[in-house]
Amino acid sequence: MQKQLARRLLVAILIFSSIITFGSTSYQLLAEYQKDLSSLEKNIYETSRVVLPSILQTTWTMDDRLQLTQIQSLPLLPFIRYAAIEDEHGVITQQSGTLKNTPLPKRYPLVYEPPNGTPIMVGTLVIQPNMEPIYSNLRSRVFIIFVAQAIKTFFISLFILYLIHRLLSRHLNTILNYIRRNLATRTPSPSLWLARPYYDDELQAIVHAINKAKIDLDTAYLYLRDQRKNLRDEITLRTYAEQSLKRHFESLVAVLETLTDAVITLDAQANIIQINAPGCEFLGLEMVKNDQHYPNLDSLFRVYMEDNQVNNESIDWIDVLKSQMPQSITG
Repeated sequence: MQKQLARRLLVAILIFSSIITFGSTSYQLLAEYQKDLSSLEKNIYETSRVVLPSILQTTWTMDDRLQLTQIQSLPLLPFIRYAAIEDEHGVITQQSGTLKNTPLPKRYPLVYEPPNGTPIMVGTLVIQPNMEPIYSNLRSRVFIIFVAQAIKTFFISLFILYLIHRLLSRHLNTILNYIRRNLATRTPSPSLWLARPYYDDELQAIVHAINKAKIDLDTAYLYLRDQRKNLRDEITLRTYAEQSLKRHFESLVAVLETLTDAVITLDAQANIIQINAPGCEFLGLEMVKNDQHYPNLDSLFRVYMEDNQVNNESIDWIDVLKSQMPQSITG
């Protein structure tokens, strides 16, 4: 996970840095290109101002030899590729250099102005700028700038990754390992500690939260362990009490079976809970198994009163029980 995070950070840094580098480099190259182009325009303008009067003079005097020399000297300048002179009808009379499609040549009219007459159009000076030095300079700058920016971006990315690892990644790895080792254990463990100076920042807040969660989990586990121990002890005591009660009940049943007197145990609704063999014989009942029940004593006395034609509203069946049964019968 740490390597995946570092890889994603590196890719994000490189992509963002590349975008910024491309944008800033493009802007810088565009500014330098416009600067060089402006310088070229200025040089051609200054050259045209210098040579235009002499070329106009040779054109007016029809000095073709000197005119050719002047035209041939212009492409020798580094910022001029092609130069030519056209007559008033657009026919080229002199030219030098190589004409290309781009950039468009600049045209300077040759107008002779007599002292006391109308200006006369005698021709046109055509100059095509030489863009190759600008392009060559631009290509070299592109290479140098991009290589320098790439090297700078690479080392800045490495430094950023080092800072991220130093300040964040290694501490996240420590926190992750602590959680894996200690939060799932059932025994108290030492608190989380980061190998760095104390800073009251987000990482320290995470450390405090994890330590508090660990303390709460340890406390809850100890409480549950004590509760489980208490529950186990309570179950043991209750099991022992039930066994003792069962033994006592079995002993009581054995004692009742040995008695010759009738013993009957009733609940509040006159249901027979326990009765021994003499009691069954006295009431005319038969001993039943454990999963069967004796009839209700109240129903037995209703039968008794019907057989003896006794009004059940004027006689209490408890008195009847006392008068008809031996004194040893209890209820």
